[in-house]
Amino acid sequence: MQFGTLLRELIGVSGVNQADLASALSFSTSELSKYVGGSRLPSARNIRGLMGRSALLFSEKIWAQGLTAQLRSIFPLMHLPKSRAELTVFLRHALSLSYRESKIASQEWTEGLNTLNMVLSGWEEIYHHLLISLSFAIRAREDDLHIYFTLGFFLAFIRNSPLPFPTAGAGKVHVHVLLDEKSKQYQLNWEDLRLWLSHMETARKTVSFDAWTTQADLGTQSFCFLEGAFVVLLNGLVPSSPIGVRMEDTRFLMEFGLLNRHLINTPLSHNRDEALSMIQQDADSLLEMLSLCQGIYSFGNFGFLAKPHHLDSAQAPGELKAFLAQAAGILMRRPVPMLISIAAVDHFSSQSGTLMPLIGWLAFEKADQVNYMASFEQLMDNPAAVRIHLSQHEFPECFMLALEEGLLIYQPDEAGGAEQFMLLPRALCGQLFDALNHMVKNETLPLERRLWSSYIKALPSLSGSLGSYPASLWAPPVDSV
Repeated sequence: MQFGTLLRELIGVSGVNQADLASALSFSTSELSKYVGGSRLPSARNIRGLMGRSALLFSEKIWAQGLTAQLRSIFPLMHLPKSRAELTVFLRHALSLSYRESKIASQEWTEGLNTLNMVLSGWEEIYHHLLISLSFAIRAREDDLHIYFTLGFFLAFIRNSPLPFPTAGAGKVHVHVLLDEKSKQYQLNWEDLRLWLSHMETARKTVSFDAWTTQADLGTQSFCFLEGAFVVLLNGLVPSSPIGVRMEDTRFLMEFGLLNRHLINTPLSHNRDEALSMIQQDADSLLEMLSLCQGIYSFGNFGFLAKPHHLDSAQAPGELKAFLAQAAGILMRRPVPMLISIAAVDHFSSQSGTLMPLIGWLAFEKADQVNYMASFEQLMDNPAAVRIHLSQHEFPECFMLALEEGLLIYQPDEAGGAEQFMLLPRALCGQLFDALNHMVKNETLPLERRLWSSYIKALPSLSGSLGSYPASLWAPPVDSV
């Protein structure tokens, strides 16, 4: 963004009088008007003082009037500051970066090619720099914008809860996250996964997310690459005070782009259309993979118990319905733990339906709903079936399957179009599997007959249909002596 444009927009948001700003900066009103209008840039000699004093004045006005949220019109990715001092620092970084971009665009950058690169000291400066740079790029884009992160950098970035990407502009925003299977330094933990899935759940309405893996052994290398614009290389040798180096000269970007194409080579995530294509091409291999499932973890109301007749009325190809029914049957015949959130069971009971991946919502009549819930009793009676555990654990809506290849994660989409499947390599999932196993063993309640009987009896919405429910559930409980 041009320096004058940013000044003009900050004046508009803060309500600062241009004459008062000129006085605070010790400039004449006519001179400041040239800066705001973009016909002239401040000299390098007085720009530092201008940025510091103007950032302070803008932040005082904005903070006093409670207008920090209005700054999102300028910085779509802005993280709302916790203090006026933090806001001042952010605005000073923004003014500095826009001045630099204006200097380069006006060909007044005469100190040599190497000065196109810059050093960023400390996480606050790195984080602000990315929020500002990506905000400027998103606002200016005319075509698709591709942003590439290594996993550690991505998690560090979203840990501060940046806002979802905006919808404004002609192009689409794509975020690519690169996982290094050979990394001995970094493995995903449970809070990392929660953070990642929560961010995707919030932001994917306006951005697409893709995960990739590489065998290139990146070691400790970490980067954020905005295709065609810049690379920020992160040196985290001192974790509390990392160093970021922004590289943007043309030759380096070309070379890094070629390297990135080499690194980003094996997709880990698949959208709905890609998943459908994989089923059409090799359904047998997918079913074989599911037949070795080691655990099922459902943090949402999903149709694992769906049988072929439940899918009859669904508007979907017959081969897809046959595949999903067969997949559900395979999974339910595995003697492995199946974690189901209590909230998901309540949602099924109150909404009389369930969500089937790749097909959508399945609504049940009362009799079908009762028979569907009776399937739980059948599973309890079958030693070769899944062992159901109820959990109160809160987590972003998804289900996970522990497979030999790794952890398969499915995230639904309310509109039905942005469903996502992601297979995290087993080499990166050791801590995740440990967390899931601990959850099942220590933080769940095994489903047993008396508990299920009490739950069903407490559902007033089913009171008129209980006659069709298996009589064994209603037999008086036998107290052990």
